Amino acid sequence: MPGINIIASYKHLAPDMATKTSAIQGRMLHFPGYQYEKVLVNQNINIGFTSYDSYPRLIIDSEEMLVAVEGLVYSMDRPALEAELKTLANVFSSSESVPVDTLKEFMLKAEGEFVLVIYDKIRNKVLLASDLLGRLPLYYYKSETLLAFSREMKFILPFMPKVAINKMGIMEYLLYGFPFEENTFFEEVGFFLDACYISYDLNTGHYAKGFYHTLNMESRKEKGKRQDIISNLKRIFLENLGNRARTTGNRKFIVSLSGGMDSRGTLAGLNLLGYESLAVTIKDSEEMFAKKTAEAIGVEIFSIEQNEPQGDLTFEKAVFLKDGLDCHKSLLQLYYNLEILKQRFGNETIYWTGIGGGEITRFRHPTGGLKSVDGLVRYLLTARDTYKYSTSQVARILQLDESEIAARIEKRLKAFPEGDIYKKYLRFRHEFDVRYASGGEDRNRFFFWTISPYFAPSFFGYVMSLDENRKDTRLFRDFLYAIDPNTCEAMYYNFSLPLNNPPILYLFSLAERLMRRAFIKTYVRLLIRLRNSCRCLVSGPDTRELENRNMLRKECLTLIEKSETVRKIFNNPELKAIVDNEEDIQGLERLQIVFTYLDVAEKWHRELTGHMKQKLDIGFVQDPVRSMNLLTK
Repeated sequence: MPGINIIASYKHLAPDMATKTSAIQGRMLHFPGYQYEKVLVNQNINIGFTSYDSYPRLIIDSEEMLVAVEGLVYSMDRPALEAELKTLANVFSSSESVPVDTLKEFMLKAEGEFVLVIYDKIRNKVLLASDLLGRLPLYYYKSETLLAFSREMKFILPFMPKVAINKMGIMEYLLYGFPFEENTFFEEVGFFLDACYISYDLNTGHYAKGFYHTLNMESRKEKGKRQDIISNLKRIFLENLGNRARTTGNRKFIVSLSGGMDSRGTLAGLNLLGYESLAVTIKDSEEMFAKKTAEAIGVEIFSIEQNEPQGDLTFEKAVFLKDGLDCHKSLLQLYYNLEILKQRFGNETIYWTGIGGGEITRFRHPTGGLKSVDGLVRYLLTARDTYKYSTSQVARILQLDESEIAARIEKRLKAFPEGDIYKKYLRFRHEFDVRYASGGEDRNRFFFWTISPYFAPSFFGYVMSLDENRKDTRLFRDFLYAIDPNTCEAMYYNFSLPLNNPPILYLFSLAERLMRRAFIKTYVRLLIRLRNSCRCLVSGPDTRELENRNMLRKECLTLIEKSETVRKIFNNPELKAIVDNEEDIQGLERLQIVFTYLDVAEKWHRELTGHMKQKLDIGFVQDPVRSMNLLTK
């Protein structure tokens, strides 16, 4: 990813560390127009950026202090932000410990998507912090003498004397599409969570990590009337949208428009606020719905042809770009589409999306049928949700007992601050959204600064305060109607649902409420699977799906056959047979990504041994307790 990279040590960085760091970052200039910027280099710390010219960053440098911000703060203008940052830096400099209260006060005011770095040159200490919702994926590593911090895991790995595979991280990814908490594919490389800070004294080696704020989805409950809720949603949404649009200045706006509802809210909101924007979509089954929406709102739309991806970007490179933690079925096509947009509009364009809207406003989260943490664990292990891979298959692949998987899920659920069982599920899905949906959104930042208004903390917090049973398609439709009635002229692509037909919307709302009962959802999904099976018997299998499954099987088997790394890591004599008989396309896709990434990561290390003289330790850590307690020591 474009962004910040930091190496720091209290025992002085090796004399050739600047050269080594430059060599690594030189390999991270992923696309034309990227460059490596040295922000600060001394005997203890090396701070730099790999990015393109228009990628947002702010540097405040003086003899006493350096402040670096990657990303954008939307709630303050530039002079106010700089003044607040200088005040925070001065408080940090004069404090013996982390000034958590001052940091929290600033972060609650500084609403945005950003990473904060403060380096005190006089006292030789550094403070790192993520924004309130952790909107920019980040990674870190701490050893006895070294701290590495980056937007890319690939920057960190070569600095580690020993890199071991995290079995639980891979289990969680295969099962749900994201590793839990701080887990990644590698032991001791942590995912930097929301509202987190790290302080590191480069004179003494004193290290502190903590949280300046704890998200708790039970902390507020909104019980207003329906019309008041819609009015509040509109007000808070437009306020945050306006802050974002103003902060980006006079840059061109394009809005990624699908046939869904969330992106049309972004487009209509910008239009209502008087900002000129262009809608973009792709030529697929949703194009007609997107075009009708753009026409109804009165905005021009540009469609991207889905031609064969051009250039030298391979699937292996595409997976490695996002450090394996990706969530798209057609990575090459997506990067090709973004490249087309960059060529047409330039990467100074702001790329707006609707990511997060559906996730927080109307997913059919269970609100009945679960009585305990044990019941929720069983539900998460057995529910046939679209994002989930088979528990038994994951256990077979990784040679785990299913009870170990259940224990890991139970441990994570019990760690949540929420007590209510349904709020725990909601928190679980929020982690999914942060690691999965937000990670997918972050891919766009390879080309454009990307904004979704739905994850603005005030909007997010208000939506999360609503009773889940009230959050449905009909409520969101009324929210869209309040912004611009024209948004409802075009049908909702999902279910081909007309948005200007109250009786149908009411019936659909009742169906959504029924689906929030865990046992009803289970039976409905069983009926859908039976229907699909019967349809298959009558009309035969979907040839495209069959071809895709066979291709994925073949590619996974080829990786097992050709990659010594994959064979050593998994070390499972049944692995080929499991893959060869796998029918689940999503499971095969995740296996392909994991196999590909671990193989490319090993090659990355091997190619850099001339610089780093270090080696990847192949294989899982054998102690499951250690694997399940990453970075807690």
